[in-house]
Amino acid sequence: MSKGTRDSSRLRRERELRGWSQAEVARRVGAPDKSVVSRWERGEVSPSPHYRARLCELFDLDAEQLELMDRPLETDPLAPPPARDAGGSSEGRIVSTGLYVLALLAFSLPFVTASCGGQRIATLTGKDLALGADLDPRLGSIPQLGLQGGHVPADTWTLMVWLLPLAGIAVVWLGTRLDRRAVAATIAAVGAIGTWRLIALLVQIDVVDRTGRRQTHDAVHIDVAFGLVIALVLFVAIAGWGVWCLWRWNRGTLFAPPFTTGR
Repeated sequence: MSKGTRDSSRLRRERELRGWSQAEVARRVGAPDKSVVSRWERGEVSPSPHYRARLCELFDLDAEQLELMDRPLETDPLAPPPARDAGGSSEGRIVSTGLYVLALLAFSLPFVTASCGGQRIATLTGKDLALGADLDPRLGSIPQLGLQGGHVPADTWTLMVWLLPLAGIAVVWLGTRLDRRAVAATIAAVGAIGTWRLIALLVQIDVVDRTGRRQTHDAVHIDVAFGLVIALVLFVAIAGWGVWCLWRWNRGTLFAPPFTTGR
């Protein structure tokens, strides 16, 4: 790769005039780290068209004023092609939103079933557990299922997990001025919290089932339904996607970043 013929002293002066560090400029234009900005300022490599446009927007100057046009234009391996960058941004939002929406829909599926004497007497969806539900009053009170006079009380933790994807969607689509790492970390956190709660719910159901069988001489069975398993798998996928986005931003410099970073 050919070297630049002169330093971009104007780029450095404009940065210092605003009191910004190289790391701050890298964050604002979406570069991997401050070493990239340092290489631009020393003239070791010219910014790609993608980053040149971001720099011009950031400093409100054109490329000639920033002394970015009088050096040979090389391919910057740290920058994705503009088309891939746009595609990467769309990809990140679409994948994240898709996972979040599927996780929300999973709460409409059965999470818990209760049977007595081999016949099913109640089915609770994720929404029923989160918001509470009124079932057939003839069911009376079944402590093993949390039923009190046919009513299942709302569970705060399950409600929080149900609402987490909505918060995640808001961050992905409205948090465009956040650092990509913050967006990716939010995705990972949503997935991790949801995974933790649903695993805890699985354990809780197992404990309640064991207690119910013991107290009713194996007449009452409380089982995990397929909806809970699907929701758990989706939250694990969300956590994994968030971690992968963090890795791709920090290490995968040959790939387009999954999210854009605003000024």
